[in-house]
Amino acid sequence: MEHRKYLLLISVLGIFTLIISVLLLIEPYVTEKPSIERRVIRTVPTRPFDSKLWRETQVDENSSKRELLSGIKQHLHLGMTRVQAHELLGKPDMNNSPKNEDWYWLGLSPYTESFEYYILVYNENDILVSYSLDCARHQ
Repeated sequence: MEHRKYLLLISVLGIFTLIISVLLLIEPYVTEKPSIERRVIRTVPTRPFDSKLWRETQVDENSSKRELLSGIKQHLHLGMTRVQAHELLGKPDMNNSPKNEDWYWLGLSPYTESFEYYILVYNENDILVSYSLDCARHQ
């Protein structure tokens, strides 16, 4: 009789272990992880985007334009032209022509020893197809 109890207990534990293993394997596919862009917007106090302030603010190794990104999604839209993006953000700090990207320097990240860039990517017709925040290691 005790032998059957142990077999039942081992069976239940085995099934439980199998269920947990399956859940751990599928978790990355069902859990939405926020993109860098979403994390940036959540960590910055919400205020309206000020295009003029963005264009006029200069950054160096000790400052950052990161906080000025708040509210930018109300103005920067996929499908807008490069000319429209430049009217909003000004001339980019760097243009990566082979990849058709405009890079705007944000300055040193408050979280890492990296410089941050806001990168706009255009298709062959100069239509905005994506934008993101990226980092480059501080040398």
